[in-house]
Amino acid sequence: LKEVEADSVSGEMKIKAYNLLANIDSSHSEFYYEKAVKINPVNIDKTCLSELYYKYAQLLIKNNNEKSGIEYYKKCLELGENNNPYLSYALFDIAEIYEDMTQNKTAINYYAQSLKIARVSENLNIMYSCSMKLADIFSRTKTEKAEQYYKNAIEYAQKLNEDFYILSAYTALGDFYISRKEYKSALENYKSAYNIANKDVYKDNLKKITSRINDIKQLFNGERLSES
Repeated sequence: LKEVEADSVSGEMKIKAYNLLANIDSSHSEFYYEKAVKINPVNIDKTCLSELYYKYAQLLIKNNNEKSGIEYYKKCLELGENNNPYLSYALFDIAEIYEDMTQNKTAINYYAQSLKIARVSENLNIMYSCSMKLADIFSRTKTEKAEQYYKNAIEYAQKLNEDFYILSAYTALGDFYISRKEYKSALENYKSAYNIANKDVYKDNLKKITSRINDIKQLFNGERLSES
């Protein structure tokens, strides 16, 4: 640590070292980040600063210091788009905070910004997560938007080839159609989810989806679907 703190070491190298130490030694990460944020950020590489501000914000939120956490997320945003690999993540995390505070209008704004940045960088994980979040919020008010976001989420999940994401998106879209009493569309999506859930690793999900399908089929005196 003395070598890192030597006057001969540049501010940028110090921040990079503290970031690395925080990643290696998680039990003392707050100590390292606190040292790093005290360094003058002028002329420091934005990639280096974005990692510092984003990860320090995450830690602060984890430690229930919401006010300071949001402050450092916003510092990450202020760095702009160029050389800022954490921008879409910071926007997403801020959106979640405001959603938890039921400030949905603000949350929507941050999710939309995160999605826009993620599309440029083709970050499918963030594209999927934002779409699911936006769909859920809009499902209570603007149903056409919600429907499209759920469909987008399915598309992104399929591109990622992540079964759990695909399963979750199909199930959520099915639930959305149930809420609108569009039972045929709900059944189609539940069946798509069923085909994925019919694997040992998703057996708990399979039971839930089977129950949903059978509830719909009973409405039309259809045959019940076996869980096996």
